[in-house]
Formats: sequence, structure tokens, C-alpha cells
Amino acid sequence: MKETESLMKSLIGIKSVTGEEGQLRSFVHQWLSSNGIPVIKQNSNLVVAFCNNNPNGLMFNAHMDTVTPGDISNWRYPPFGEGSGVIKNKKMYGLGASDEDCAAG
Repeated sequence: MKETESLMKSLIGIKSVTGEEGQLRSFVHQWLSSNGIPVIKQNSNLVVAFCNNNPNGLMFNAHMDTVTPGDISNWRYPPFGEGSGVIKNKKMYGLGASDEDCAAG
């Protein structure tokens, strides 16, 4: 579980506001590759296939961008960057924690 928490914290820590997803995309690409998962960069998308020549498949589509955080002073914990991804009462806090940022990885 700690490995999953660490990955989620890393994903949340990377600012990925709409139009600024490049750093997160690079991180996810690197993580997939380093874990032996074949990934194809197609324009600004990442494509991963687990099909093993099986004609039946399931497609999972996720986005990596988040909305803007608004006034950061209104956040109890940082939305991204240093100090984001805080876990309190079994909940992780940060921009994207309950959105696709954590699901994308």
C-alpha cells in the first residue's frame, strides 16, 4: 500500500492544470516504462495496451489535467508541489486526489 500511496502523492504533486500536463505525462510515461509496461506516446496522449492478441478488450480512458486551484490560500493543504498529498484520516488531499490524477497512474 505504501508504494501506491507514494505513487499517488507523486502524481498529485505535479501541477497538471489544463494545458500544462506535459510534466505529468512525462512522469507517467517514465513510470510505466520503468515498470516494464509498454507505452506509446501519440501526440499528447499515452497509449498502453494489454491485449495479448485477445480480440476482446476493454478500453480505459483517463485525463491527466485538473482544474485551476483558485486561491491557494483557501486550501488547507497545498494543492500540488511540496507538501501536497497529505494523508489525514485515511484521505489524501491535493488537486486531483479524487479526480483522474490518481487514476491515471
